[in-house]
Amino acid sequence: MNANFDLRRAIYTDACLGQGNLKMVEIARKHGSAVKLPGSGGAVIGLCPDPEKLVILKEAFQEAGCVFCHIVPYDSSSGTV
Repeated sequence: MNANFDLRRAIYTDACLGQGNLKMVEIARKHGSAVKLPGSGGAVIGLCPDPEKLVILKEAFQEAGCVFCHIVPYDSSSGTV
């Protein structure tokens, strides 16, 4: 995820990506999460396997004025979320 974002940043430059997107990436990386832009901008998607760090990460995003959505993948083999 980090390599994907770094490549996008090298190709498109900071001016194109925008300060808001860069700030979200900075927050996520500061808290140890892998992160990338999932589309053309305005959101990031990241991985944070540590539940304690996830709470801190959520607070950091909310303090920055961002909406934080915790997404849990569905495991079809167990029939539970």
